[in-house]
Amino acid sequence: MLKQHVFNPIIMTSLSILLSCQSVQQSPNKLVPTPTMLQQSPSPSPQLIKTLSDDNAFPVTKPPSPGELKELLDSGLVAKYNEMGFKLFKSIFAKEGLKQNIMISPLSIMLALGMVYNGASGETKAEMARVFAVEDIDIEEFNRLSNLLWRSLVQNQDDVKVKIANSLWLDLNGTLKSSFVEVNRNTYQAQLSQLDFYKQPELAAKAINDWAEKRTNGLIKKLLTKQDVQEALLVLVNTVYFKTNWSKVFDTQNTQAASFELLNGTVIHHPMMPQTNQFSYLKKANGTEVLTKEYETHLTSEEERLINPDRSWEIRYAMTWILPQTGNQITQEVNGLNQEAWQNLKDRLEKSVQYGKILIPKFQASYKGNLTGYLSELGMEKLFDPEKATLNNMTSGRAFVSTVIHETKIDLNEKGTEAAAATAVVIHLPSAPTVTFEFKADHPFIYLIHDAKTGAILFIGSLINPAASETNGN
Repeated sequence: MLKQHVFNPIIMTSLSILLSCQSVQQSPNKLVPTPTMLQQSPSPSPQLIKTLSDDNAFPVTKPPSPGELKELLDSGLVAKYNEMGFKLFKSIFAKEGLKQNIMISPLSIMLALGMVYNGASGETKAEMARVFAVEDIDIEEFNRLSNLLWRSLVQNQDDVKVKIANSLWLDLNGTLKSSFVEVNRNTYQAQLSQLDFYKQPELAAKAINDWAEKRTNGLIKKLLTKQDVQEALLVLVNTVYFKTNWSKVFDTQNTQAASFELLNGTVIHHPMMPQTNQFSYLKKANGTEVLTKEYETHLTSEEERLINPDRSWEIRYAMTWILPQTGNQITQEVNGLNQEAWQNLKDRLEKSVQYGKILIPKFQASYKGNLTGYLSELGMEKLFDPEKATLNNMTSGRAFVSTVIHETKIDLNEKGTEAAAATAVVIHLPSAPTVTFEFKADHPFIYLIHDAKTGAILFIGSLINPAASETNGN
C-alpha cells in the first residue's frame, strides 16, 4: 500500500471534521470559488460570515522563543495531550487489540479536536474539557499553548522535516461565526475554502483529498469519499507530516527472515533487522524490556545557539519499543500505560544507555476504526447526542458529531519510518424520526375532547363537511 521513498516520512493526517446543520442552504453553484482574505474581527456577539482565506494569507511559521517553550513545558499541556492518547489507545486495544494491529495519532487527534473545541459551548464544551483534562486552563490559554506546541514541532531541514497544516472547508451557502473562523485561523493557521457539498459531493471530496495529498507528500490520497461529505456544512482537516531517517540506519544486507511468535503460538518467519550499537535500554521487574532508538539529530535554531553555543544539535525524535516477556502479557502492559508511567520510563531510559544488539521486525501495518463509541465512553457523550450537543460557537444551527473514523498506516524499514493517519469526524443535524404511518383526515370523522388524566369526555362530535360553518338544526 505504501510507496518506498528515499526518506521515510511519518504522516499524520488528522481529523477531517464534517458538519451539517440547519443553517445550510444548498446551491448548484461552482465548486471552490477564489478565496479572499477574512476581514471581520471577532465581536462580543459573533456574526455569520462567508469570507474566505487561503494559505498565502499566513506568514512563515515562527518557532516559539526559549521562554515560550518553557511556558509550554511548565503548563503540562503536552502531558494532557499524551494522556488523552493513552486513554483512547487503551480503550481501542481492549476491544480490538488482540485481533489486529492498532495505531493512532494522539497529536493529530488532539490538534483537530482542539479546533472543534472552539466551536463547542455549554455542557458539550465542559465534557470535552473534562476528557481533555483541561478544566483548569481557559480556552484562550488552551489555544495559545496548542499554538506553541505545533509551532515548536515544525521543522524544515534537509534531514528533519515536520509540517503541520489545517484547513476549513465550508459549504457553498453555509455560514460560520466569525469568531470561530478567526480563532482557528490565529491558533492553527487554518485556511478557509468553500465547496458545494450537496450538489457536487464527489468534486468536494476530491478537492479536500487533493489538499491533504499535497500536504502529506502524496501518502494520503483518499481521505474522504463523497458519502462522507454529502450534505456537510463544514469539513476541518489537520495534517502532520514527518520525514526523517534513523540516526544509524540498519544495513539492508543484514536483514533476513527470523522467527516471530504470534499470540496463538504460531511461529512465522519474517524479515528482521539486526543492529549492534548503544541504545537506551532497561528491563522491568516483570521481565518487560524497553528500548529507544533515535532518529536523525535536529539542528537547533539560531536563537537557541546564541543562548547555548555548545548545543548546535539535539535529539528531537525517537521510537520506543515496550516488549513484554511473552506475547500474551501485552494486555498487562497496555493497561499500565498512562502519562505518569510513560514519564517514568523516559526518565529511567535517559540514565540507562547500554551497548547491545537488537533485532527489529521490518513491517507494514494499517488500522481503521470508528472512534465514536470510544470517545463517548471516555466521557465525551453530549457531542454525539443529537438532542444535547451544542456547537453554537461554531454555527447558529443545531449540529452533533455522528461518526469519528480514524485510519493509520505505517512502514518501518532499514532507513526509517513512514506512516500516515487520517481521522474523519462527521457532524450532522439531528435527523427527523422515521415515518412509520400516514394519517390523512380527508373524509368524515368523529372527534372527542377529553380530560387526559381522568378520561372524562368534555365534547364529542363528528365532522361531515369541514367547509360548513354551522349546522342547520334548531
